[in-house]
Amino acid sequence: MGAENGITRMKNMLQDLETLYHLVFKRMYGKTLQERLNSFYRGQESHYDSFRERLLSGRADLFNLVTLKPGSIWVDMGGGTGASFEALGTKMTMLKKAYVVDLCEPLLEMAQQRKKRNGWDNMEIIHADALSFILPGNEQADVLSFTYSLTMIPEWYAAIDRAAAMLKPGGCCAACDFFIGNPFRITEKQNPHNWTTRLFWRVWFETDGVFPSTDHVPYLSRRFEVQYYRQDRAKLPYLPLASAPYYLFVGIKPE
Repeated sequence: MGAENGITRMKNMLQDLETLYHLVFKRMYGKTLQERLNSFYRGQESHYDSFRERLLSGRADLFNLVTLKPGSIWVDMGGGTGASFEALGTKMTMLKKAYVVDLCEPLLEMAQQRKKRNGWDNMEIIHADALSFILPGNEQADVLSFTYSLTMIPEWYAAIDRAAAMLKPGGCCAACDFFIGNPFRITEKQNPHNWTTRLFWRVWFETDGVFPSTDHVPYLSRRFEVQYYRQDRAKLPYLPLASAPYYLFVGIKPE
């Protein structure tokens, strides 16, 4: 048993090292966002979740903050591998449809495997842009979420507008992501960050095509009635002294 545990730990560490190589040394290339995402995530998709679940904090909390009604339609924009839906557990059966929408083909391949593995017949895997996706039959969603995807969508404000248009009146928009607190914005819920924090995390994330913003939460707060907001820090794997600021937001589309 001890030898097996040691082999498992070694395997996990090697996978982590491969992921860290992609994060530190591999760069996105391509003319379109889809090409850039595919180039970056191809090669790390099989162990994407095991590393990201320690980095992308708050996803399970966010999904469990949403009040679900039987027969709901949930769209996860930039949903990647579909891992966030596992936080729902047995509540997944309450959904009429769960849509995972993403441009990155390697991550969607993992989502297809997760769907089959969990027997989620009510899940649809959609290869599409968050700015142009429309529900079949122009249906409206009960829940629309962004889990660490707004920082990777160049026109994130347009994605939020698309979400507002797609949601039913009274529908829920849920988001969590990294952010940078603006010290001069004194009317918002965000606590400010000093200039060293703002500079460090901007440089750290932008090398991987992730762009923390001061404006996500203020814009979300203007489009939706705020039901819940929290900001926290996420510890980075293998970097115990570094913790990245992130937020959780839940809002309701006005009736």
